[in-house]
Amino acid sequence: MAQPIERGKGYTYADYLTWDDGRRWEIIDGVAYEKIEGPSIVSDMSPAPNRFHQTIVTNLIREIGNYLKGKEGNIFSAPFDVRLQDSEKLTIVQPDVSIFCNSEHLNAKGASGPPDWIIEILSPSTSTKDLGKKILLYQKFGVREYWIIHPDEKFVSVHILAGDGRYDVGKDFESGEKISPTVFSDLQINLPEIFAA
Repeated sequence: MAQPIERGKGYTYADYLTWDDGRRWEIIDGVAYEKIEGPSIVSDMSPAPNRFHQTIVTNLIREIGNYLKGKEGNIFSAPFDVRLQDSEKLTIVQPDVSIFCNSEHLNAKGASGPPDWIIEILSPSTSTKDLGKKILLYQKFGVREYWIIHPDEKFVSVHILAGDGRYDVGKDFESGEKISPTVFSDLQINLPEIFAA
């Protein structure tokens, strides 16, 4: 198996497809991120999400998936490859939850283009990346809405892409509230149900 060995190398999609070691990888601006720590690669993904993380993902998939029945739109949970390419570097991410309002970016290998709405659930090992690199990345590629779920504190930070191509400062919603995403304004996400363990 071809294994990434250089932290700064600009990895390609062809490289990524050869990594058949059973691990989950992301590439952000050409840099490889993987679950298992290694001496020469960036490693900040957790080995496996905990039960509460998985419960939140399951509850979101159920709630949003039920809403999407009979409508145009698709929802996917990780691992699901989202490829983002600019003129310089390749990025492949696996958001916890990706929602596409239509199927224009979807293909047999995942997605080649940004979702309309991304939801990430923070964990100690990924919070720096989710709150830093990924918010800038999703803004750059035009993800219309980005939710960051703080499972321990039980609140959600919602960032909406403004007309100037930047995310707003974000609004926090507490565990007892309901949220309607801008991409589906008639959908109400009941946070007590999402955080129910």
